[in-house]
Amino acid sequence: MAFVFCTAMITTAQNNASSNQKADPLAFSQGESGNIVHPSTFGKGVGDVMSQLTTAPIHAWGVGFDGQYLYFTDPFGSDGTTIHQYDLSGNPTGYTINGDFGGPSWIGDMASDGTLLYCCNVGGDNAINVFDIATGALVNTLTGDWAYTSQRGLAYDAIHNEFYIGGWNSNKIWRVDATGATISEFDFSSISGLAWNPTGGPSGAGSLWVVANTTDDLVTELDPNNGWATLQTFNIPNGSQYSGAGLEMNSDGNLWVVNQSDEVVYLVDSGDTSPNPASVPLSNWALVFSMILISGFVIIRYTKFFG
Repeated sequence: MAFVFCTAMITTAQNNASSNQKADPLAFSQGESGNIVHPSTFGKGVGDVMSQLTTAPIHAWGVGFDGQYLYFTDPFGSDGTTIHQYDLSGNPTGYTINGDFGGPSWIGDMASDGTLLYCCNVGGDNAINVFDIATGALVNTLTGDWAYTSQRGLAYDAIHNEFYIGGWNSNKIWRVDATGATISEFDFSSISGLAWNPTGGPSGAGSLWVVANTTDDLVTELDPNNGWATLQTFNIPNGSQYSGAGLEMNSDGNLWVVNQSDEVVYLVDSGDTSPNPASVPLSNWALVFSMILISGFVIIRYTKFFG
């Protein structure tokens, strides 16, 4: 019998609700830039902290990940429309993107396909602005039914070219196509962040993670392809009520969870660590496909000569 093992590396006028739903959003201590902690006990179950980092001098709220770098926004600072790039050790690279388009008061949650960065305008036109990561240029703006009020959370399904957008003003999630047209809607309270896992859910057809800015700070996995069924939940690490902010999927299927209360960004075990195709370099996929072809050839040859 032949055995083959393959691996791959795989809120402005419409913002009457507080931008962060906390009574005193600035009463936080700042962390130390570049401080990353790897707990000695991690990855033992859903919601476990695998690593954590701080983003000083900014106070992170929105988060995005392109497979190599993290992106954060800071509505607490002087410019909530600047997108800051950080490495995975929590160090700012110095690269920023000017997100001041459509008159937003700040940028909330973000998502990426590795080339483009999708950003949720909080205020102004309440649209989804699309930026080329390499140049920082605005390349597209999407709007839709959700834009009657400001939203907070945003996720992107690169395989089907669909978006999920929602927030605590509307208490609703919209699933929309590439033009912004509504596919379906789902009521969900106090949304602050969204993240899409393309291989999540019982059927592997994808699942949506939602973080709520509430007293219990729950992170919930939903199945939009099966009546928006709830699959699992956990609490934000070190949550102290109304800690929920941005949410993003890591390359390996785990979650980047922003805790706006303790100003820490946690990489958390999602319980589903299938690789995210949008975050896996093409060269690595080529390796995977090559190994699959080799595997098939070996099995065929074995059957022919020894079967």
